[in-house]
Amino acid sequence: MPLAWPLPDGSVRLYYCGGGGPPGIVSALSEDGLNFTPEQGSRVELAGQIACDPSIVEADEGLRMYFKEQLPQAPGEPPVHIVWSAISSDGLNWQVEEQRLALEEECSNFVSVPSAVALTDGRVRLYFVCNARDSAIASAISDDGLNFVFEGILLEEAVDPDVHLLPDGTYRMFYTVWNASDAEPVAPTIIGAATSKDGLNWNLEGVVADAGDFGLEGLVDPSALLLPDGSYRIYAWDPTGGDVQMIVSAVWGPPAR
Repeated sequence: MPLAWPLPDGSVRLYYCGGGGPPGIVSALSEDGLNFTPEQGSRVELAGQIACDPSIVEADEGLRMYFKEQLPQAPGEPPVHIVWSAISSDGLNWQVEEQRLALEEECSNFVSVPSAVALTDGRVRLYFVCNARDSAIASAISDDGLNFVFEGILLEEAVDPDVHLLPDGTYRMFYTVWNASDAEPVAPTIIGAATSKDGLNWNLEGVVADAGDFGLEGLVDPSALLLPDGSYRIYAWDPTGGDVQMIVSAVWGPPAR
């Protein structure tokens, strides 16, 4: 479940979910965005709980990360996910803050895989997966990046948002296509893209990557890095490898507008 974060010197820090007990968030560093060296230690941990799916925005205090907490689940019960935040001055050492989003009524105790966007007026909009059984992408808005107000469902049959605000004011979202009517699929296999003028109403752009084209059985949790030529390097997770978990990448050029 990767997050690609570009650094001022042109290198890339990749945050992702670690293993070994209840996983926390770890990181790896790369000079070219392709060859990564894991960094020592964890970036974020929650005592006894799973912390995963990071997203980062610049804040007055430094960098603020939003991430999911996965609570223990009884057999047969739907999962419960909550969004937390953490703060850092250097991107390596993080201080966990508080819960930021736990929308029981709107999302049936499930708010997960956050993607935060810092707006030009100082507000923060948080995109996230809403409801584990009838998965969709929703958003919430905050004046201070700390207290969020639910806005509504934006895309249905879609999960794992990764949203970017482009210099011309256009929003672009990468997401995993999710069809809840599929008969127990091994894993979602398609990553799509959409654009928006206001961040709320979205126009689909089509398929970005299909797992089958790369000889994979699943492809989820996209994280896009804008390249100098205007294309994107898309990092994603193949969740079907069992004990061998892989982060893969592909380059995609958006259609002309």
